[in-house]
Amino acid sequence: MTNYCLYYLPKSNDPLSDVLVIYFGENKVVTNKTTQNGIDIYLNNLDIIGFAIPEFSKTCKIKIFGTIFLPNDKLIDVINSILDNASLPTLEYKNKSGFTIGQVDSVEVLENKMFLYKINIGTEFIYSESSYVLEKNHKVVVALNGTYILPAKMITSYNIKENITSGGRICNFEDLQINMPKQNMPVLVDEDLNVGRDFFMMEEKVYAWNWT
Repeated sequence: MTNYCLYYLPKSNDPLSDVLVIYFGENKVVTNKTTQNGIDIYLNNLDIIGFAIPEFSKTCKIKIFGTIFLPNDKLIDVINSILDNASLPTLEYKNKSGFTIGQVDSVEVLENKMFLYKINIGTEFIYSESSYVLEKNHKVVVALNGTYILPAKMITSYNIKENITSGGRICNFEDLQINMPKQNMPVLVDEDLNVGRDFFMMEEKVYAWNWT
């Protein structure tokens, strides 16, 4: 499997905690589930859309709560070993997260009080509709189409206006699981960072916002 999302709930007093969720349902909802060799299998009707590995800390201890945006190869090795032992499909390694640094190229005000942004992501220009007030040359983090921002929420393309479709979502701090006073503000990154760079492959994630 290539396009999936990993989400971990650390061990707590909640009996449903300490579980690693693997979702690949592309926004399909879970209608029922079954179990195979200790692994929960999430279904949408007859389609398999995800797995859940309970008591994950007994096999691998990870210090994270929520989405694992760019899992390293060692973690995928551990997960694949568990899935393989349960005779379930394994995961492919990830070399990018889908969260890309883009630069605002142009701004258009839409009739619904939203803004249409043309964004340079290095290899191409994409469009994104947002209520955030941004200026030309602002650098932002964009979740490209096909990227999961939550376990069961994948960014997909839609028509913004005639002949223009969305290429991704301009991310706020909550989307990236960054604890900031105003979670719903867009993430503006340092102007020196390269357009097209993967946000979660950076050694240091430099971002700023004028809170006043």
